[in-house]
Amino acid sequence: MFEAISAQDTESVKYFLEDLNIRSKRKGETVLTHAVVHGNLEIIKLLLSNGADLNALCCHGDTPLIKCITKGNLKHAKYLVENGANTCQADRNGYTPLAHAVYNENTEMIELLLKSHARFTLHSGLFEAIDNCNFKMTKFMLEKGADVNLCGENGEFPLTHAVKKKQSEIVKLLIKKGANINCTDRDGYTPVMRAVQQQNFDMVKDLIGFGADVNIWNIFNNRTALSLALIKNDFRTVELLLDSGADTSFCENLIAKVSAKYPDFGKYLSSRKVKRIKTEP
Repeated sequence: MFEAISAQDTESVKYFLEDLNIRSKRKGETVLTHAVVHGNLEIIKLLLSNGADLNALCCHGDTPLIKCITKGNLKHAKYLVENGANTCQADRNGYTPLAHAVYNENTEMIELLLKSHARFTLHSGLFEAIDNCNFKMTKFMLEKGADVNLCGENGEFPLTHAVKKKQSEIVKLLIKKGANINCTDRDGYTPVMRAVQQQNFDMVKDLIGFGADVNIWNIFNNRTALSLALIKNDFRTVELLLDSGADTSFCENLIAKVSAKYPDFGKYLSSRKVKRIKTEP
């Protein structure tokens, strides 16, 4: 069967239609994914009309539709979708067809998927674009309606993810599109806290410029942006946070430790007693 498909020999394939759910012993492919890989639409139609499983995963964890997408074969993908392929079914690693199309920057494929039920997986496409540091595709997914404030399965928001990927232009785009600048991820950190953890001074400065609240505290460990900067001995960021109204009243132990280790900076800290009220997320 697999040799006949590889040879694109439709007549020979007809002799092996009794068991369409067999797998290649060498590659573990299903007959349908094998047909998709070898690009013969006539054989694909023949297999489907005789009951081939349209959504079966091959040994690599891909569906026939995902194989079409990674191969960039729009014609075959369209046929599979029109005949009932699940446009939301992820591969073994959790990547949806839409995420694969975004990864390959295939806008025609994305348009095809969004006309079907793949609209329900828009967030996966947005996260994939951000994960690949792809400004163009991030913008495209937002224009297609991806929710800029939808929390992903990993407990992160698009903005937090962009900050962690150190993508300043994508961060600015997300904020412009309405991202909550003070969103907290599943670990209780805001975007500005994540930027402080990375000692990304420019990102911290940008987020503050866009209105990030520097006095939100992590409900799990009571850390703030300032305490995180003190832990890192990141004095440049400490000064920036203090200039931006960071509260020192609940960082006294950390300030004492830093002051003991760095006396000159300790004098600076003692002169910057800012009394404010902590802000819960």
